[in-house]
Amino acid sequence: TNVDACETQRELAYRLNAEVPARLAKIAGKLNARMIQVSTDYIFDGEAGPYPEDAHPTPIGYYGKSKLAGDNEVLAASPNNVVARTSVLFGYEPNAAPDFVSWLLLKLWSNEPVNIVTDQYSTPTLTNSLATGLRQIIDANQSGVFHLVGAEYLNRYEFAVRIAELAGLPSGFITPVDGSTFTQTAPRPKQGGLTTKRTELAIGFQPLSIAEAMHVYLRQEQEQK
Repeated sequence: TNVDACETQRELAYRLNAEVPARLAKIAGKLNARMIQVSTDYIFDGEAGPYPEDAHPTPIGYYGKSKLAGDNEVLAASPNNVVARTSVLFGYEPNAAPDFVSWLLLKLWSNEPVNIVTDQYSTPTLTNSLATGLRQIIDANQSGVFHLVGAEYLNRYEFAVRIAELAGLPSGFITPVDGSTFTQTAPRPKQGGLTTKRTELAIGFQPLSIAEAMHVYLRQEQEQK
């Protein structure tokens, strides 16, 4: 999932994101098992998000291209397989690598200023919500493409301000900037994100608002202390 590294280490990215899922799908088929591949909104170009489940993928970076290749292999291997797309995952786990929320909270707790882009939109998703959706897919014995994301579509700066407010921290240290401020190896979809209408109808998935997701996140963080 290292977007910039995928752009420069394409052979490795393709092996991990495309060839490995393809091999796992073949093994699953031999075992008469269903495979669920977790994918990303980066398979879209970000010109017209948020995207529905049946939108045509047009990735602009190699991360998205390698993920899409893996998705296609999994779906082609068996009509019982699943691709579950998500977007900007965050969740509290003490030993996990930092995500956007944990990184931002650490900066704000330390009164460190941060520059956050205003031109990258997504549908941020709590890991608990993704896990619930995956469980619903399994219980409903579904196959095909599903979108398991949060309920709100907003840019990264708006998301950061909401995080600060819900955590009771000052948002004055957060400065809105244009994406051109940063030098990034790989292109990012500007209007990414996913919609969940078909997924909601198929499995009863209920996407969480930012407030609902952060309530769970902060409660889990408090329980771990």
